[in-house]
Amino acid sequence: MKKQGILLVSHGSRSPQPAKEKAVLADKLRVRFPHVEIRTAYLELAEPSVTQSLLHMEEDRIQEVLVLPLMLFPAMHVSEDIPEILRSYRLSGSAMKIHYGSETGSSGRIIEAAAQAVRQSGGENAEGLALLVKGSSNPAVAERGQDVLEALLQRLQIPTGRLCFTGDKAPGLQQTLEELVEQGMARLAVSPFLLFSGRLKDRTEQTIAKFTETHPAVKVTIAPVLYDQPGVLDALADQIFF
Repeated sequence: MKKQGILLVSHGSRSPQPAKEKAVLADKLRVRFPHVEIRTAYLELAEPSVTQSLLHMEEDRIQEVLVLPLMLFPAMHVSEDIPEILRSYRLSGSAMKIHYGSETGSSGRIIEAAAQAVRQSGGENAEGLALLVKGSSNPAVAERGQDVLEALLQRLQIPTGRLCFTGDKAPGLQQTLEELVEQGMARLAVSPFLLFSGRLKDRTEQTIAKFTETHPAVKVTIAPVLYDQPGVLDALADQIFF
């Protein structure tokens, strides 16, 4: 019987918390697919790397691997970095058969996971929603983000929403919250469209803390990251064909 495996690839962080969250997700996947070897890897800032994990899997006589990017949009890591690593590994003479999955941010399961996270934070009664996604130069990210925002507004029945970005890409979260308040809104929900905790989530919380200091009459809720929502596991499982 062919020995098969799944490699879960994420960005990586110096903080230990994202690795703990990723381990929780991997363990849940192991329960659902007990006949498949589930391993993890990182693109940077943590180990093992993708190449290291593939080598270990081949040493363990795994013959076929499905590589799943734990990322929500088709930014550079998904469309360029991981495919190049896999291409180089194949060219190294590996006999292991490697399949590559896709990002999951447009999945209805992920969108429902994000909606459920907003509900859990008490944000379903908000007048305005700020959907925060990772900033990217790829225009497809903004297009997909807008689609996700519209789907979230429909599911949550929140009347108004804005898409905003982390990093240097505008508009940022602070600007977006200011614009919503200028429209007369006093109940706002922030949905960080992130699978795991880390620097971006920390910065989001800091931005909201500073905002509420200067806008004490405005209630702002922040949804948790998505890794522990059932829909995330389901979205990954949908890609597994073993």
